[in-house]
Amino acid sequence: MMSASEKPFYVSPRSSRSIWQEYRIYPDRVELQCWVAFHTLVILADNKQYNFTDPESSIMKANNKGWDQCGNAKAAVDSASQIIIACNVTGQSNDKQQFEPMLEQAQDNVGRDKKIKAASADSGYYSRTNVKFAEDKEIDAYIATKRTKHNDPATKVPCGRPPKDLPVQEKMARKLRTRKGRETYSKCKSIVEPMFGQIKRARGFLQFSLRGLAKMRGEWAIICLTHNLLKLDTLEPNFTHLWKL
Repeated sequence: MMSASEKPFYVSPRSSRSIWQEYRIYPDRVELQCWVAFHTLVILADNKQYNFTDPESSIMKANNKGWDQCGNAKAAVDSASQIIIACNVTGQSNDKQQFEPMLEQAQDNVGRDKKIKAASADSGYYSRTNVKFAEDKEIDAYIATKRTKHNDPATKVPCGRPPKDLPVQEKMARKLRTRKGRETYSKCKSIVEPMFGQIKRARGFLQFSLRGLAKMRGEWAIICLTHNLLKLDTLEPNFTHLWKL
């Protein structure tokens, strides 16, 4: 199952702003979350914009309802152990294009002898193409079709089988309104947010030190690797003997 949510932060040594976009997955669930990183922005004449410090980053809409120079970072997290099983940083603001590559990377990393059975993602990752991809891979996907507010009235739980001619989007929305759909999707925030909280607050990783996608990916991979080592040491008391090898 996939999931996402928490605010991105980021990137420029001179930037004090922070924000998060969202996502998720797992091997019986894996959770993806998008991480937006900020850079210095230079405004040129004729409304043209160019970033001299990191031209590989992009202008993206941030959760503060404004626009910032960003990189888009993600992590796929095992729902049972909070182990990160896939990670990446892109310069693309459209999350719909990241669902498939992140899911494939997660499956490669967990091994072909194991199978990701379910995945959940927020509305930023919804598309008919992604739904079909999950179906082709025999993955039980729960992808929100639109953003909902906390004060929105609860929708009724659907009864009976869905109509055969129901459009893909309405079919997915109906699936999320079922008891199983609500229970599954509601677990998303408890899977990925603790991991990001530990990385940001407990370990103090609040911004990248390097620029350029290749370097940012490497830095993010190291952060994810050390997170996994700390998790393994906690989950498996005998894991510490590996340090002696």
